[in-house]
Amino acid sequence: MLTIVDNKNLGYALGVSNYLTKPIDRKRLIEEHATSWRKSMARILLVEDDELSRDMLSRRLKRKDFEVVVAVDGQQGIDMASSEEPDLILMDLRLPVIDGWEATKAIKANEATKNIPIIAVSAHAATDDRGKALEAGCDEYDSKPVDFPRLLGKIQALLGESS
Repeated sequence: MLTIVDNKNLGYALGVSNYLTKPIDRKRLIEEHATSWRKSMARILLVEDDELSRDMLSRRLKRKDFEVVVAVDGQQGIDMASSEEPDLILMDLRLPVIDGWEATKAIKANEATKNIPIIAVSAHAATDDRGKALEAGCDEYDSKPVDFPRLLGKIQALLGESS
C-alpha cells in the first residue's frame, strides 16, 4: 500500500502485505517489491539424479513461477531440505548415495523438516513404489513419465493453492 497517511494498523487491517508512506524512497520501494515477490514464490526442492528429467521438470516449474532448487542424490536432498527450507519436495525414489525412501524417512524424522510435503516421483509405477513411498512418509505419489498438469495439480493441492 502506498499512502500519504501514516496509519499502518489500518493498512494491515485492510490486508496489505507491505506499507510505505510518501514520499517514497525509490530504493526502498524496489527492495520491498523484490522481497514481497520472492515471498510469494513457492520454493520446490527437486531431488532427481537424471539430468534430462531434472532439466525438464525444473524448467516447467520455473515457468509456473516456482523457485526451484536441485539436489542430485538422496543425501544432498536431506541436507538441502534443512538448508533451503523448501515449501515442497519432489523426490525421485531411485537415487544414488541414499535412495528416495530413506531420504524421505530422514526428512520426516527431523523436527525442522517433518512438515514439508513430499511428492514421490518414480518410473516404476508397476511395482509397489507407491505403497512404499507413502509408507516412508511421502504425502503424494506421481509416476514417470511425468504428466505435468497432473503433477502441478498435486503440487498446488499440497501447497493449498488454487489453479
